[in-house]
Amino acid sequence: MKKAFVIIPVGAAAVAAALVLAKKSKGGEPKAAKSKAASGKKAKTVINKPKAGMYSFASGYKDAKTVEVTFTYDEDKCTYSEVSEGFLVPTDDSHAGILYGEDFAMQIEYAPYYAGDDFAALTAEVKERFKNVGDITCNGVTGIKYFNGKNFCMCFPIEGAAADYVLINVVSMGDDSEEEAAKLPENAMVVAIMDTFAITAK
Repeated sequence: MKKAFVIIPVGAAAVAAALVLAKKSKGGEPKAAKSKAASGKKAKTVINKPKAGMYSFASGYKDAKTVEVTFTYDEDKCTYSEVSEGFLVPTDDSHAGILYGEDFAMQIEYAPYYAGDDFAALTAEVKERFKNVGDITCNGVTGIKYFNGKNFCMCFPIEGAAADYVLINVVSMGDDSEEEAAKLPENAMVVAIMDTFAITAK
């Protein structure tokens, strides 16, 4: 089973995150909110003290590529680091990027395709398993968005690297409810960060 379909949170690095995420096993799919990033509208500037963030990994074996996921966040309102433990959601990866905002947390990781699969096959499988699956474009990078339980998920293909795709899980750090989860695609800081999102493979 692909890691994109796993939603049960494990112990997080921050105690607050662990307390909030511990309740997410209840599942449920909130009604999808229309993302400002998906509609092409730019969010009002909320990044007042910009800091560059990056998550990198090696993709493939015979023709391995170094993939870099870059973005900008507000260092006064967010913290970011690459971690090898204390993940927000379970992963088989050796490391993931974890960003904590004031009312949300985001996990950035890579996920491998099944042998012979590609992003089109992944999209078809996601549409079979989840409701409210739609396209999303962030800073010119187009992928898919959906809710996996109360996690807002985004998947993006990697141009130039066919072995993996980028998976982002966003969770609410506030009230653990479907209503709060449904607001994640329109969260001002989430939208602002994703408006700076880029993937390169070299």
